[in-house]
Amino acid sequence: MTGSADGVGHGELELLADVVARLRRALRRNIRVDVPFESLSVAQVELMQYLAEHPGQRASDLADRLLLAPTTISTLLNLLIGKQLVRRRADHSDRRAWQLHLTGAGTRQLGAWQSSNVQVLRKALEQLSDTDRAAIRNALPALNLLVQRLNETGRSLSESGIPRESGTTVSR
Repeated sequence: MTGSADGVGHGELELLADVVARLRRALRRNIRVDVPFESLSVAQVELMQYLAEHPGQRASDLADRLLLAPTTISTLLNLLIGKQLVRRRADHSDRRAWQLHLTGAGTRQLGAWQSSNVQVLRKALEQLSDTDRAAIRNALPALNLLVQRLNETGRSLSESGIPRESGTTVSR
C-alpha cells in the first residue's frame, strides 16, 4: 500500500470510498423494505433535505449548493412539484424568480424517510459489539468534517468551471 503525506494510503482511500458506497446502497435498499411506498431517489431526498434546512431557495442556488447541473435540478424539482412535495412561490425581491419550499406532505415524507433511516441504523448497530459501536461513534466528527471538506472542494471546482456531473459545466 502506497502511503501519502497525510498518512492515509491509497488502499485505505479505496476502502473508504467502497464502504461509503455500500453503506448508501444498504440504507437505500433497507428503506425500500421498511417504507415500501418510498419512491424518492437519493437526489430527490437530498434536495428535500436541503430545502428543509434552507427554505426559500431558488433553483440556481440549489444547483450551486448540491453541485448538480441546473437541468438536473429542474428535472428533480418538476418531479417533486408533480408529487406535491415541493411548491414554488414568487420571490418578492424578483418577480421573475421562484422561491422553493417543502409542502406539508413533503415535510411528512422527508420525516418518514429520516425516521426509517434511524430505525435501519439502530437495528444494524444493535448487532455490533460495544467496541465497534464506539468506533463508529468516535469516527462521526471526522466523517462529518470529511463531508464538509468534500463539499467545499466540490463548490470550488464548480466555481472554476470544472465539469460537475455527466460532463456538464456550469459557467458563471
